[in-house]
Amino acid sequence: MHEVTRGVSTSRVVLLVAPGDPDSLVVASSAVRQSARVAIRALIALITVACAGAAAAASSDAPLGVVTPGPLRALFLDMPLADARGPAHTTVDLRWSVANSWSLPTMLSRGETAVDVQLDAQTETLQLAVTIPWRRFSTSRLAERLSTTLEARALGFWGGWSDGAIEAWHGLVDTTNFDRDRWPRNRVSVRLAEVAGPRVIDARSPRFALGDVVLRSALRIAGAGPGEAPSRWTLAGRVDVKLPTGSAGRLGGSGGVDAGVGSAATFLATRWLTAHALASVRAVSDLPREIALQPRRLQGGLELSLVARLGAIAVLLEDRISSPLLEDGWRLPGSEDAAAAAGWYALFRPHNQVSVGLRWRELTAFFSEDFTPGSRLAGDDGAAWFYESNAPDVVFGIAWTRSLKRSRRIHAHRRHAVARPGHSSEHRRIIDACRSARDACARVAKSRTLSSWRRRASEPSRSSPQSFSSPRSPRARRI
Repeated sequence: MHEVTRGVSTSRVVLLVAPGDPDSLVVASSAVRQSARVAIRALIALITVACAGAAAAASSDAPLGVVTPGPLRALFLDMPLADARGPAHTTVDLRWSVANSWSLPTMLSRGETAVDVQLDAQTETLQLAVTIPWRRFSTSRLAERLSTTLEARALGFWGGWSDGAIEAWHGLVDTTNFDRDRWPRNRVSVRLAEVAGPRVIDARSPRFALGDVVLRSALRIAGAGPGEAPSRWTLAGRVDVKLPTGSAGRLGGSGGVDAGVGSAATFLATRWLTAHALASVRAVSDLPREIALQPRRLQGGLELSLVARLGAIAVLLEDRISSPLLEDGWRLPGSEDAAAAAGWYALFRPHNQVSVGLRWRELTAFFSEDFTPGSRLAGDDGAAWFYESNAPDVVFGIAWTRSLKRSRRIHAHRRHAVARPGHSSEHRRIIDACRSARDACARVAKSRTLSSWRRRASEPSRSSPQSFSSPRSPRARRI
């Protein structure tokens, strides 16, 4: 005899199976199938509960909001991508990032003027941004669409620890090492100075700097905002201003006021996929001390983002391209084209940065790598269709974002939007008013009908004097 044990809830059933007895085998197999069905149902219920909990704690579908933190590009205004729908409430974003930049000492010349440039440092940035919707202060239509972000940061420049890891990666994938092995690892050497002329930057030791303060304002032009039934497209205008609170000599800022305008868009492709885009134009100030090498007055950028939400996890993929940083007219000595190619790309070519991120609720981890399609300088080894500026080479970062208040009304609107995505907030108010009026009319009609029925029931019947006047009388009901 063999025992077949089946557990259902807390009970325990033991089936005795006799060898060679087909009836007992049928009973046992039926018990096994029933146990399997119970286990499968329990597993399905567990998965359903887990998915429901994950959906309740779904991560935000906002973009990464990364910038290009090269030693020279970070001196000027940069316009990161942001959600065109705007925030529902005051939002705090705290992020820390590490950027490794590299170039050989490069001598640039224009006529009789020569400038010495080198970008070799690990930059660590601690940034705090507070976004405030204007609806906190006013109920006007303009305030419902407007928000402002105040952004401040602290920067540290030092040799760091990332040079060895980057060189190991270059060896693993068998790519060029950009002559990193010819120079000491983990050191600081950021320089921008004219030969026998003014020096703007000459950092050869670790230093700390407070960066420029930036004000970013966004105005939603079309589409739904927080608390409204979501629309597929949302468009917003951007105006950013950088204030010269940082020092150029300490790599904290350019020393002047910069301003930029942009147009942002958010597209809800599906319930789980969101796309963002930003096109911007910036006017930047000159570097101090009247150095001959100056930035382009007008600069531009284009950024695209895809956010896929998978329960409590969001996966982000972004690409941002920036226009060339410095003015044309400078050249490299012919003997240094290959060795100084990365520095040339960083200063006088567009910079493309690819970023990937992983978000879990309020925490986001991201990684960025420069990869720019385009032709290389003569003598620069590598693929002919793209180049790398290494300013920065790689970026690692972690961001924490918190909304300071949650609104029940907004979440109610979102639940209704999931059920009926075609109705706008105005339509919803009209529908609610009509339903309230209908219910009121139904109550009045019901009250009048009941009163009339009671009045007729209290009168004696004209057709039969023997009938009872009570409406509960069987004789009255028959009449």
